[in-house]
Amino acid sequence: MIEVNSLYFSYDDKPILSGIDLTLHKKELLILSGPSGAGKTTLIRLIAGLEIPNNGTIKIDGKVLNMGNKLVPPHQRAIGMAFQRPALWPHMSVKSHLEFVIKNNAASNKNERILRLLEETELTSFSNRRPDQLSEGQAQRLSIARALAAEPNYLIMDEPFSNLDPKMRDKMVQFVKFETTAIGAGLLLITHDKRDAELLEGSRFWLIDGQLHKNNSSA
Repeated sequence: MIEVNSLYFSYDDKPILSGIDLTLHKKELLILSGPSGAGKTTLIRLIAGLEIPNNGTIKIDGKVLNMGNKLVPPHQRAIGMAFQRPALWPHMSVKSHLEFVIKNNAASNKNERILRLLEETELTSFSNRRPDQLSEGQAQRLSIARALAAEPNYLIMDEPFSNLDPKMRDKMVQFVKFETTAIGAGLLLITHDKRDAELLEGSRFWLIDGQLHKNNSSA
């Protein structure tokens, strides 16, 4: 379980997040929504270990990940990440992105899994291309495939479908739901799109504006 307790974060003395409490269990889907500047991306960057909170604690499976300015690094957090702007490795091919992540996490049936991820994200024909040879949508799909490849315990995603056309977007939302269910991962997703919430039926849905508020409507 990911546990966030009394989390506080400020930037240039301006509070961005105040007193955030959040839990995410394995096999659970949690959607965060809210206006621009509400702290959505900041929250998941804190969970991922890319930012340092001013106060509060973050735990994953009972382990405290932040002690003052000392952090457990992102690659030791059993988290897969996909962001609106894919942070891909420029020197690696599409296929190499998946091979590298799987190799480091000793996933079974490595080659079979890579081929299936490429097929599901419609990247098979582009497997030897580098990120600078991909369209924005292809790069975003690669980011999703890489996040899933290592079969992490948790996935955190920030608008990962934003550059996809409606048909592909629906396909990728359903693919992410299927994969997270299959590997038993918890999913924390930031989205502005109501359609994503509809496709992720059964998820918890929270609004964020510096603090978290439960949305009474069902997702």
